[in-house]
Amino acid sequence: MDGGTDFRILNLNCWGIPYLNLSKLRKERMLDIAEELAKGACDVVCLQEIWSVSDFERLRTACMGKYPYSHYFHSGVIGSGLCVFSKSPIVGAFYHHYSVNGYPHRIFHGDWFGGKMVGLCQILHHGLTINVYVTHFHAEYNHTDKPYHGHRLVQAFEMCQFIEHTGQTSHVNVIAGDFNTEPEEIGYKLITKLLEMKDSWTTQTCIQDACDGSTSDVPSNSFTKPSASIRFPKGKRIDYVMYQVNDECDIECLESSVTMGRVPGKDYNFSDHEAVDAKLKIHKKEKKPLPEFDEKSSSECIQVLEDVIGDIKTGHDNLKTVQLWTRIGLIISLSLCLLWFIPHFDKIKLVALVLATLGVSYMFVMATVGIRMERKAYTECINNMTLKLNSLKRERKS
Repeated sequence: MDGGTDFRILNLNCWGIPYLNLSKLRKERMLDIAEELAKGACDVVCLQEIWSVSDFERLRTACMGKYPYSHYFHSGVIGSGLCVFSKSPIVGAFYHHYSVNGYPHRIFHGDWFGGKMVGLCQILHHGLTINVYVTHFHAEYNHTDKPYHGHRLVQAFEMCQFIEHTGQTSHVNVIAGDFNTEPEEIGYKLITKLLEMKDSWTTQTCIQDACDGSTSDVPSNSFTKPSASIRFPKGKRIDYVMYQVNDECDIECLESSVTMGRVPGKDYNFSDHEAVDAKLKIHKKEKKPLPEFDEKSSSECIQVLEDVIGDIKTGHDNLKTVQLWTRIGLIISLSLCLLWFIPHFDKIKLVALVLATLGVSYMFVMATVGIRMERKAYTECINNMTLKLNSLKRERKS
């Protein structure tokens, strides 16, 4: 085995919403992030929530000296928010747009407009082909009801499928991003079991005694709401750097740390998230060992898939309720049209007509297109998972 190749990667959700001052101090923070990244400490930087292309261009210009290669993924109505900066050449890029991603009528949740996806940048790093994937799953919003739990599971599985089918020829696959999923949740288990992805935080050889890896709702973060600090006194670990190797390489995580908290000399943080900085060591093997069947790992993967299929079926069944409320909304919208026949009250009639037109249009589209698309996405995901599940069961029997 050779002396190994160092590969250091940083991941940060930058909280860069450019509208209605939803992201506090965005312009100032983008300058601070650019200044920090321009130091060039890492080999690759993966960012989320760079919603403005002009913000990306400013970052690209500031970092050009250390990161001459970069790529921004364009997707959705306002963009994907995902971008990658690299010291080594980016020789190819591709992406997959998630089939379900929230609802357009939930404007203040915004994910539907963001075009959530998983992006791939293939990087040639010191003779190694490294596939760097970056993603951002749908936000949680409600920790108790978890209305988008099914959507995140579909996104997690589609990401796994994308990596499985695009990462077969690389030496190393690395995924970085905001999964909006904690380690104890089924979505995390799906990724780590189905893809056998290694979490840099849990596999690092350097023990972090003073930190538990939390990256969101961290109490010390200047943008964390007091209510979040009460609900999550230690914060949440939802941002990750994970890695996967093929039979030609071994890889170890020397260190994984939470960084880019408070801006030096300022009274605010770089973002409402903390960054994850992972230092990896990649070794080429002299021989390709024959893969061994792992009974325990296979059983765990089968169990996780069965649990995820059950959760997604629940989301599929819940569409009946959504469809019912959509029909009720359509009836109410049509009823507003009756106000047009009330004598006088011209202003009321005009408002009623506008609301009725908007309501009927939206409810009709949701009833005929939106819900049907979501149902088909759930069905396709369940079918694909079932194929994978049956394959694993056959492999275990043989």
